[in-house]
Amino acid sequence: MISSTDREISCRITKTLLLYVREKNKGSLGNLLTGLGLDEKYLLDTDNWVSHDFLLKLYDRMVAILQDENAVYHMALASDRLKTMSRLDRIGRMLGNPRLIYSQSPLYNKFLKLNGEVYIHEIGDSWVVLEDRYHVSELKTRYDCDYTRGILEGIPTIFDLPPARVEEITCQIPAERYGLRTWGDHPRQGAKCCLYRVSWDPQSKPSFWKQLLKYGIFLTAIRDVHEANRKIQEKYNEVRQLASDLQLANQELKSAHKQQELYLQDLKLSEERYRLLAENTSDIIWTMSLDDMRFTYVSPSVEKVMGYGMQESLSLRMEQLLTPRSLQKAMAAIGEELAKETIKGVDPNRSVGLIAEHIYKDGSCGWCEIKGTFLRDAAGRAVGILGMTRNVNERIQAQEKLRESESRLNAIFEYNPTAIVLIEKETRKIININNSARQLIGLPVEDILGMICHNFICPAESHSCPICDLGQTVNRSERFLLRRDGSKIPVLKTVVVINIDGKEYLLESFINISEQKRADEENRLLQERLQRAEKMEALGTLAGGVAHDLNNVLGVIVGYSELLLGEIDKTSPIRPRVVNIMKGGERAAAIVQDLLTIARRNVSVSKVINLNDIINDYRNAPELEKLLSLHPAVQIETNLEKDLLNILGSPVHLNKTIMNLCLNAAEAMPQGGTVTITTRNQYLDVPVQGYDDVNEGDYVILEVADTGEGIPAADQKRIFEPFYTKKIMGRSGTGLGLAVVWGTVKDHKGYINVHSAERKGTTITLYFPVTRQEISRVQNSLPLSEYMGNGESILVVDDIYEQRDLAVQIMTRLNYKVTAKSSGEEALQYLKTARADLIVLDMIMEPGMDGLDTYNKILEIHPRQKAIIVSGFSDTDRVRQAQLLGAGAYVSKPYVKEKLGLAVRKELDRPIK
Repeated sequence: MISSTDREISCRITKTLLLYVREKNKGSLGNLLTGLGLDEKYLLDTDNWVSHDFLLKLYDRMVAILQDENAVYHMALASDRLKTMSRLDRIGRMLGNPRLIYSQSPLYNKFLKLNGEVYIHEIGDSWVVLEDRYHVSELKTRYDCDYTRGILEGIPTIFDLPPARVEEITCQIPAERYGLRTWGDHPRQGAKCCLYRVSWDPQSKPSFWKQLLKYGIFLTAIRDVHEANRKIQEKYNEVRQLASDLQLANQELKSAHKQQELYLQDLKLSEERYRLLAENTSDIIWTMSLDDMRFTYVSPSVEKVMGYGMQESLSLRMEQLLTPRSLQKAMAAIGEELAKETIKGVDPNRSVGLIAEHIYKDGSCGWCEIKGTFLRDAAGRAVGILGMTRNVNERIQAQEKLRESESRLNAIFEYNPTAIVLIEKETRKIININNSARQLIGLPVEDILGMICHNFICPAESHSCPICDLGQTVNRSERFLLRRDGSKIPVLKTVVVINIDGKEYLLESFINISEQKRADEENRLLQERLQRAEKMEALGTLAGGVAHDLNNVLGVIVGYSELLLGEIDKTSPIRPRVVNIMKGGERAAAIVQDLLTIARRNVSVSKVINLNDIINDYRNAPELEKLLSLHPAVQIETNLEKDLLNILGSPVHLNKTIMNLCLNAAEAMPQGGTVTITTRNQYLDVPVQGYDDVNEGDYVILEVADTGEGIPAADQKRIFEPFYTKKIMGRSGTGLGLAVVWGTVKDHKGYINVHSAERKGTTITLYFPVTRQEISRVQNSLPLSEYMGNGESILVVDDIYEQRDLAVQIMTRLNYKVTAKSSGEEALQYLKTARADLIVLDMIMEPGMDGLDTYNKILEIHPRQKAIIVSGFSDTDRVRQAQLLGAGAYVSKPYVKEKLGLAVRKELDRPIK
């Protein structure tokens, strides 16, 4: 729960707001503070803070009280913010200009609010580009933008200049939350921050006294000057006293002069001791004059470190001892320290250090650490440098190796194919993340760092962490990762607790196991289908054995019944009984035939047939009339493809398949409904996974759909098992209908797919392989002469051998000269040295270029090349793009001679534009 006094907004703002409301509301606050829990005294104290939510309530009430939609802007424009600044800032403002205040915006922002930051992007003499970014974009409101605009616009008025011109370039608030915009600018809404360009008129300021009379800040500054003057007077009095004291001290110094001569003797002795120390240390001790930048003393260790003798080194200049880059660095350091000499209060005994690359006498280079301090004359002026140079080559090399090691470790972390995240255990915030993890999550690093790990990892378990809550030190488990688009992907996650500088962190690594999960699911489905096939095979074998034995028994029953009927008089009272025996035997024989179909022992699929003919025969059959008489509320509709391809099959068994499917569909609709029988040609470029796995190729599809009750998911796996039924036994069928369908489809080397949902109906789809053989009957087709070729050259491009070969055979029989290529790349290579009158181009080819890419490249070689597009898929955007480039007709697979021949002939006869 958010408290009203959370440290988010300074009461400097609430103080301004209260003063503004009193000014505009005739001295009254109205109901501004009613029921809010904080009184006026608290809100006027600039040392206090309130929450952002509390401030928004004040804004809402102020707008209502003053009846001014832009009250927040007007309040900010009129606010006197100078009263909360320090004395130094007040004097700086008095002597300065708006640029100084704008340049300090990030600092002033911290005095006003802690729930957002201000950054300076660019600044000039009369303009500035700055950014106002709230930590949580969703909490920022239009009022916050109005306040910022008013503050930025009003700063120049402090200097008696016109208000600034404020242009908002981007706005952190989305347009739908911002509402109607009344300002003249048009920023991009919903950005990561509010970006402003502010410009002001840099005209000369009014007179000094006019400013003093107008603004209380300058009166305060004058009081500050008076106070400083008083202190100077006090210091002056102290100086006069010191002068008197100095006279007395001078007399004392004269008396101590003799004592000093004794001290000089001690000093010489001390210098000898220090020289002995300097000459025996491994570091180089040296002094240098600032007049000519030459060494005045160098200790003997210079020979050991750099190879120069003591006297030799005294004649060397800095440019002879330092590499150019290090020389520039050293001279800059000396210049900076000399510049500080003019600043009062700077420590005269300060020292400065730097690492510089030195040139040794043998020409090699090495790293040394230099530390130095100024040598001063009696007046305290810097006249020389006392320095120490230490060989740190080994340390620098060790640091370089450490950097290389860190670089390698960072590279291993960043480019590791395993996603890795480093999390602060106490706060559960993400503090580092590698590229693989960012790729999985789908967000840039700045949107991830600092976020709670459960925003992305294990989002469902944000209140239960096995490491933080259960005390584990290592955890390996399967979890879900939440991606940027809201999708979840399964990951295999490992978490270990690590300690860095005494603080505990969680190192989480995870890999995407989506493909593994998909493979496991595919394997499970394959196992399920295999078990189902084995079960059906076993049941079929059993059914075949039973049918064989029953055939022997039924042969006797039916045969002797038929003999008895020949011997019994038609008027005999027992004749009806014998007739019933024979009919019962025939019904049993029909069941045996179903069992044999299931056993797949007696189906001949060698006849060339067309499923449309079988369906049309069934529509006129007495079996359908009987079905409709039993189910008068059921309607049968057909949707048959006109140019349906042929299949090899058994008309009897296929007729029975259609009959069983329609009967099942009708019985699934006790209240009535529609059964739709559909046929179509379909070429599958890729296998289809369903109840069966359907391989790629040319198929004739038979689909029977109903609008009935649907099949529960648990029952769908068993509907093709013999004798399995959910119907009331004795009222409908034997439970063999769909088992017969299964057996027939398998005998025809076909596939089955089932789609059903409870109360939404069922669709059973059968896939039968296409045959190119013709039915031995007169076909209603165009004369061959309509689409025969005249010896033109045709190039067939298709990645599937069987499809390519079939197209070649069809085109060859139609009197074309045909060449075939298996890929777009091969076709391009061929066309560099050859021509084709027309190209039959497959749209989908893998791997490599597809039909559109291939046609694009072909047009670069032969700009007016004719082509037709073929595909097993329906017409697509890429097909239409190819046609816009100049390709002709689109022909859907599977190939039909007449359809393909007409398309080729039409395109060849089309005049070239």
